[in-house]
Amino acid sequence: IRLLSFLRKSFSFLRQALRKALYFPALSSIRHCSPIKDLRERFLEAGKNKMQIVGVVMHKLIRIVYGVLKSGKPFDQTKLALPNVVLEEETDFLPASP
Repeated sequence: IRLLSFLRKSFSFLRQALRKALYFPALSSIRHCSPIKDLRERFLEAGKNKMQIVGVVMHKLIRIVYGVLKSGKPFDQTKLALPNVVLEEETDFLPASP
């Protein structure tokens, strides 16, 4: 029973530390990374509040970090997989609408 209590406190501390470490990077990426800006707009249109969106972005950052660490390649914004998002670099290749 002591071990379970210890593990519960440890995981709670880990979650708190991760949240604390990712909060400001999430805010910065919302402000400066165009695909993340588009992700934010999509969730705002879906009716999510701003703190929920920060949580979504924090989760996205965790997945990006995991992908970079697993692949061993540097982060490439053009390979960021976000549905329904057109990256700025790709806009030159889209046909002009009449």
